Amino acid sequence: MTYAEYLERPKMPTMTEKEFNASLIGPVQFSLATSRIAVDKATNEKVKEFATFELAEAVAVTKVLTDLGNVIPITVENTKAEFTEIESAGKGVAFDKLYMKSQVANHKLLRDLTEEYLKEAPSDKLDKEEIKEKHLAILVLTIFNQHIAIAEKTAEELDNGEP
Repeated sequence: MTYAEYLERPKMPTMTEKEFNASLIGPVQFSLATSRIAVDKATNEKVKEFATFELAEAVAVTKVLTDLGNVIPITVENTKAEFTEIESAGKGVAFDKLYMKSQVANHKLLRDLTEEYLKEAPSDKLDKEEIKEKHLAILVLTIFNQHIAIAEKTAEELDNGEP
């Protein structure tokens, strides 16, 4: 699901931890696939550094989701057009801008999904496993917010022609 699709979808009822985990898979796989490309194609040092960190994060989150019993598809089907645009872009400033803008949108989607899950998962009604899941969600929410701030700043600098 893209961020635009997320914003247009009907409001979901309370998300279970399994639904929350499943909702993260697509955006995390998009980050993983596009960051692998960006590590090689990015020409701006800040973009290359972000892509390196993002790739490591996506690998780690994929591992956690897999360890939690989720099946991780090897596809970015619902973001194929955006992925293909990034994959086919040549090296240079245009690629760097495209990658960073995609990461801003993707992390906003991850943030919103996580906030939605946390809002709908009251602590006093959770068992020990669900509490662990909520704690993981709190941690990744912090990371998603940091990545949004860094990606927005880097995208703005690229738009302004800053190195």
